[in-house]
Amino acid sequence: MELHQESKKHALAHSHYSNYANVVSRFDDFLRWYDDDPIDRPSLNAHVLQDPVFVYQLFWSFQRWHFEGYSERSQTQPTERVLANLQRQWIRIICWAKSVLVSGGLMCSPLGDVWPEGSKKLTRFLHEVGHHRYADGESLVSQKLLTQIPLSVTDKEATELLFRQIEDDFNKVVRWARREIDHIAHRLNVIDQACDQGDLITLGSRISARAYGQPVMGMNSLIRTVKETHNGFAIIDHAMRGHLVSATGSSFSTSELAANLAMPTKYAIAPIALWLVAQHPVLTEASLLKCELFDRNGKRTGFVKTDSGSVLVVKKNRKGKQQEVVLSDDAASVVELLIQITAPVRRYLKEKRDDAWRRLFIVAGGQGFQEPYTFTNQTSFAKILRQKAFIQAHSAELGDMVSVLSLARIRATAGVLVYLKSLSIEKMAESLGNSKRVAMNHYLPPTIMQFFQERWVRIFQNAVIVHAMKDSPYLLDATDFSSMSELDMFLEAHALRTPPEEPEQLSSSSEQISGSSDPEIVISIDEGVLGVLLSLKMAVEQAGPRAAGTAVYWSQFAAKIEAHIESDGYLDPYIRGCLVKAKGIANPQQFEGLVYG
Repeated sequence: MELHQESKKHALAHSHYSNYANVVSRFDDFLRWYDDDPIDRPSLNAHVLQDPVFVYQLFWSFQRWHFEGYSERSQTQPTERVLANLQRQWIRIICWAKSVLVSGGLMCSPLGDVWPEGSKKLTRFLHEVGHHRYADGESLVSQKLLTQIPLSVTDKEATELLFRQIEDDFNKVVRWARREIDHIAHRLNVIDQACDQGDLITLGSRISARAYGQPVMGMNSLIRTVKETHNGFAIIDHAMRGHLVSATGSSFSTSELAANLAMPTKYAIAPIALWLVAQHPVLTEASLLKCELFDRNGKRTGFVKTDSGSVLVVKKNRKGKQQEVVLSDDAASVVELLIQITAPVRRYLKEKRDDAWRRLFIVAGGQGFQEPYTFTNQTSFAKILRQKAFIQAHSAELGDMVSVLSLARIRATAGVLVYLKSLSIEKMAESLGNSKRVAMNHYLPPTIMQFFQERWVRIFQNAVIVHAMKDSPYLLDATDFSSMSELDMFLEAHALRTPPEEPEQLSSSSEQISGSSDPEIVISIDEGVLGVLLSLKMAVEQAGPRAAGTAVYWSQFAAKIEAHIESDGYLDPYIRGCLVKAKGIANPQQFEGLVYG
């Protein structure tokens, strides 16, 4: 029974793995095999499971049975894909054994805490479980988002993580990407100015004497020559580079020339793709990078203007159908910029009758002057973000974020932020273009879901306590709010009511603050709610300027309620009686730890 309960908790914490029940089933199958095996071994019991040597031998036997026994169990030889699946299952088995059997005291760790790692030749290692990994050798974290999410945290840690770190990390990447895009736009705008200051290089000739040997004048001449003679793009091989150096009298950096011409190099394309996905997380890596700007007849169909706004037309692989994404004005302007900077390489490919010219995302190869290409299954966008040159160029601005950047992570983070702001799985799923089941199981880290589930339980429990103990002098002592945000949500749910379309006569337990023709709020008042409001008001007064904004808001709200009830024009004896009783039970110490944020 204890094993069942611990396994159930573990499975719920890893709800996005639909097959965690198979872990227990696989362990059960192994134990049945172990008991039936004719080899003489110690019988299984609670005592031997506390022996590190026995546990060590048991799990090595389990590993052999799991991998080597596959052929015997299935009567087939395992393919490479099957072996990879067996490895993933084994990782989950070890994770379960540590989190349930060992942590629950049902079994000790193996000798030396050495766990069998499965096949090292396969794709995954013991310290990684899907998007989970051991960040410091001990703490198991999820890396589905830009921010590492501990799989087990306290409420205080979770609050700080949810409302600060995730959003801060996301905004840090978005701001960096936007700066990079703005730099590209600026360079595009000053190309004509550079051309005006440079000479046109012709075959077999040098630039003017005043410019010859001057690096700045030489660079301006290169910019003008590539733009005017080569329509903005040329393949610069060894021979052409030698010709250009001879003509200008100075060497030059190919990457600098590409940057000055706003060429769509892989490092220029990266922030554009990341920023677009951050703004519209419905865009997946595959749908965005493989978007076709033109159809086979040369008509622009991938990015069009409609009455609804600018629309990006993509194909979502798993849905297998066309998807129209209405872009924000900012996102539309970035797509226009992308179309501008890819125009030279698009013309080059079209002249070569290379069908890749129709793609939205086209990359100028090498440092900007090699054969252009588009993203395929073989040319991974993720590899760009892992290259040493990219990491070195942006580590100062991005810090640790530079090592975890990916389109998938920024998309997942954007979706989770929608959930954190709305607390709606439906809105999160809509932002990602997924079903609610997929959004919850594959994008929302279980720690976050668990935190909010427990939080709502506490809010509901406090509501029950307030109503059950409304006549008790110990009402405030019975409530248990762990944060100002919980108290805020409680007051919104239990102190405020939306007025009915045709207001009936209010009961004695509700109060209306408004003139007959003004917008109205209906306030649900009883001794309990008033006691909470007055206690919070007193706690804010004691905290002074250190009080958080939400606490100050409710404090001012309480002051207005109090003043209204005590005004000469208000005559309801029941509500006045509630206020007198509430003042008697008000206790600022109850909330003094919450009002600071």
